[in-house]
Amino acid sequence: MFSAKETYQFYRDDSVMTFDEFQSLFDQGVITQEEYDTRHALMMEVVEGNVEKEREWRNHELVLTDRLMPADATYNGALIKASTYEQDIAAYRQRLRDYDFRLSPRPLRPAWYEG
Repeated sequence: MFSAKETYQFYRDDSVMTFDEFQSLFDQGVITQEEYDTRHALMMEVVEGNVEKEREWRNHELVLTDRLMPADATYNGALIKASTYEQDIAAYRQRLRDYDFRLSPRPLRPAWYEG
């Protein structure tokens, strides 16, 4: 249903770069402040446009993990309560609630959890 969060990329001097690469060039003094400010403003427009999509993804992940929260919940036949599963899911759900939709990468599911 949901794909991975898209990395902001753009063309500069006939090559595709990410904003992190652009930031590095700015930090090295290769990019002017004016060019940096312009590109940053454009990136933020794109990012703001994606906030609702990221919120929907986060809410979907929380709904998927809701079923793992009751005391009698199981995953692949194992009781979740008082196991490392419970700790992993609780930590994942907290990362989802703390997720900065704009600039942070999406929180990763626990390795064992397939949704």
